[in-house]
Amino acid sequence: MANILRGVGKITNSAGQTFEWDLVSTPPTAGQGLVYEGGVWVPRDFASRPNYSATGGTETEINIDGQKWKVHTFTSGTFTFDVLSGPIPIDFLLIAGGGGGGSGNGGNDGGGGGGAGGYIIQTNFEAIVGSYPVTIGTGGPGGCCGTNIGGTSGNSSTFMSYTAVGGGAGAGSNRDGSPGGSGGGGGGGGQPGVGGSPTAGQGSSGGTGYDRRPPGGLGGAGGGGAQEDGQNTTSNGSGGRGGNGLSNDFETGVSQDYCGGGGGGGGQGGSNGNTSGGDGGLGGGGLGGDNNGNHGNATNASRPGAGGGGGRNIGGSLAGGRGADGILIIRYPI
Repeated sequence: MANILRGVGKITNSAGQTFEWDLVSTPPTAGQGLVYEGGVWVPRDFASRPNYSATGGTETEINIDGQKWKVHTFTSGTFTFDVLSGPIPIDFLLIAGGGGGGSGNGGNDGGGGGGAGGYIIQTNFEAIVGSYPVTIGTGGPGGCCGTNIGGTSGNSSTFMSYTAVGGGAGAGSNRDGSPGGSGGGGGGGGQPGVGGSPTAGQGSSGGTGYDRRPPGGLGGAGGGGAQEDGQNTTSNGSGGRGGNGLSNDFETGVSQDYCGGGGGGGGQGGSNGNTSGGDGGLGGGGLGGDNNGNHGNATNASRPGAGGGGGRNIGGSLAGGRGADGILIIRYPI
């Protein structure tokens, strides 16, 4: 705990800086003083320090450019954020669960990548004294394992009056991606499989799966990310890349990526052989599976709110990858 000097005097630290104080002629209630921190005396205006507190989630403290922040982090489940004294000017990032990737069909077509969970950010939001319910959505499982079996959409996250919508499921072959925070990618095949639509202000659209024969193949499309639409099946029939997510520094003070879309699964490419699965979008999107030695089975999402990869057309597991759970990060200055 810090030691507070009161009285009249001065002190010189090891860096040659001299601090003077007078808390006799000026009462301590004026808030003047020095605090002993990290082996040195540091001047501090106590009257300007925040007079508020809150509990809930995993609590940490971080420092960004000399400003200290209290951080409350909530992962999958149901909780409360309790403001004990306030109001508190909070910043928060609310993310829903990502969508699961669609299954490949065991023949020609790859599955669509899962869409990212909805991404909501607010700054300098006034939280008055009270208890606020928090629900963090889980990611949707990938589809398994056969013709036209799509993934499952992610679950929504809620805080105060805000709802981040779960990411849309990636489609099975010849099917459309599901709508969500970001839309799921369309399945590979000849329909085409149209990408799912996003929720306004929370994400991007899924890509469209096309029949690219000849000379390409029947890969699935990428799921939408928080920042960018999922990519359509490529011109050579490979799975589309998942859309990129967004970065944020609320949790640790260092920017981290969230809510990437899942890559579409690779398809059958006729005389060109099997095509590659799409890469996941920046922010943890799962890799689309393929049977040409590039990715192998589809992978699960690896960052909060990201979508799972679409399943490959044949060989190994045809299943799509699971979407990642959501998260709520609240911070305020201390």
